[in-house]
Amino acid sequence: MRFACLMTLMFLVGCSSSEQISEQPKRPADGVVTAAPIDFEMTTDVPAAVKQEAIKFSGPRGFSKRMAEPAIIDTTQFPQQVRHREPFRGEIRSSSDFRPPGAELPVIPPGIANNLMPGSQSNARRISPMQAFPGISQTELTPPDPSLAVGPNHIVQTVNMTVSFTDKEGNVQFQQLLNDTDEPGFFDDVGAGDFVFDPRCFYDHYSNRFFIIALEVYQDQLEAYITIAVSDDDDPHGIWHRYRTFAIIQVGALLYWVDYPGVGFDEDGVYMSVNMILLVGPGAGFGNVVFRSFPKTPLLNGEPVEFTDILNPEAASVQFAHCFGENPAPLSISRGTMTSLRVMALQDPFGSPSIVTSFVDVPEWGFPPDAPSGESGSVETIGGRIMNAHWRNGRLWATHVTNDSGLRPVVRWYEIDTGDWPESGQPTLVQSGDVNLGEGYSTFFPAIYTDNQNNAAIVMGRSREGEEASVAVAGRFASDPPGTMSQVEVFQIGTGNSDGRWGDYYDIAIDPTDGMTFWMAGQTQEPFGWQTWVNSFVVAVPGDINGDGLTNLLDVQPFVDILLSDEFDPVADLNNDGIVNLLDVGPFIDIISAG
Repeated sequence: MRFACLMTLMFLVGCSSSEQISEQPKRPADGVVTAAPIDFEMTTDVPAAVKQEAIKFSGPRGFSKRMAEPAIIDTTQFPQQVRHREPFRGEIRSSSDFRPPGAELPVIPPGIANNLMPGSQSNARRISPMQAFPGISQTELTPPDPSLAVGPNHIVQTVNMTVSFTDKEGNVQFQQLLNDTDEPGFFDDVGAGDFVFDPRCFYDHYSNRFFIIALEVYQDQLEAYITIAVSDDDDPHGIWHRYRTFAIIQVGALLYWVDYPGVGFDEDGVYMSVNMILLVGPGAGFGNVVFRSFPKTPLLNGEPVEFTDILNPEAASVQFAHCFGENPAPLSISRGTMTSLRVMALQDPFGSPSIVTSFVDVPEWGFPPDAPSGESGSVETIGGRIMNAHWRNGRLWATHVTNDSGLRPVVRWYEIDTGDWPESGQPTLVQSGDVNLGEGYSTFFPAIYTDNQNNAAIVMGRSREGEEASVAVAGRFASDPPGTMSQVEVFQIGTGNSDGRWGDYYDIAIDPTDGMTFWMAGQTQEPFGWQTWVNSFVVAVPGDINGDGLTNLLDVQPFVDILLSDEFDPVADLNNDGIVNLLDVGPFIDIISAG
């Protein structure tokens, strides 16, 4: 019967940073933050040049308000729209060469033991690839820290220290440096110097605007900045409103700069978390976390904006969530203990802000080792910090890297029900899972998102001894068994030696035109250096044309109907060339024949 149906089909077709663990269990109580790791005795023994500009707080829960003026840039006026497209061939420098010394992050307590266990991989296929094209190639800095934002017709991508605009087929329309090396650079006429780092970008589906955020620090000048740029519509070409906000923080005789931004948004504002790192003074290297809030309306209108900073003295390396739906408050997440996550709600962010904290029990995790890669490489996995957060209609998703019995780094992901919290109740864990591929594979650099059907997808790096780091994706239907992710689909495998502080994270977003197409940015190592990649896909069973979760004989007729029409369905594009034609018939038959 199967053979006959397949022959019929063919007939019709002929007509297709380092971290520490505390030795003492500890878990703070839920509620408003209370403790502070730095001394708030106010003295004035700091360089006069920064006394009037530094952000100051009156105590461990203090907040500060400042104004920022807009500056306008018109990208259509750049004399050369695409610069530095070829990989940089000169001396490659680490971003650590430019910035002041880093700091040890606070200890992570072991936490209270529990019986929770993470889920694992399934044998299901859930990824149907679509577009694939190279993103920005190696610049003079490593790691690249790729980020991307997806609008109706364009993709904005950022790396250290470059920004590009492409269409959704990968045609590069605009590419410039973010710093002042070129004239003009994207940020140089608002004062940016030679070190613009850790850029993040996103597309705001509430206002239909692109956002780019980047940091600066200049130790000799005692300067640090957070710069934010906002497009004036859903096309990145043309006018952007830019705000360069001061980010030197003074606590007594100590000065701090800010690092490791976690960026989120909701209907009302844009929110950042940054780690305070010592710049001047005799104190500890790590200070606190600062939450910075920008109300969205003045940013969208190109008006002066009052931004608000509040100290969060309990957390470190926090990620704010990209929000979809009506969230009760801006939400963020970090590690709490080795058996819990710290979920935070930022209340009244533009008035008199406060932070409410709740702890969610999760399966025990451990700090990941580095990931073996290729013949001799070892990729740093950047500790076990939370790497991104996403909230949709009451569910908070987050991901980081843990370890497999201390042997290999593996990706861990979480879904948390936030309910009506912080107004009532408490966040609770719905499910969690590890992307543990076995066979000596490591997984790392994860980012997670959901579509408008509550299906989830996660992008990650994958490597093992003898195989270079790659770009890989897994997904799950909302109806799949709890804790499971699908088979991993590998999009690109590097051909060069990926080693050391080579990456930091990948990125993922959802297409606003359909709410179902995922886009991601990852990287590989090639003979010339690092290379970023942009891919799109949907969470669906390849070849499952009738949508019943299986690819079988019932899909033959719908497949033929698409083949003989002008329709495009990514589930039917089985060779991933962007069209459905005769070349997809062979892969379709192979899937059915494999059961």
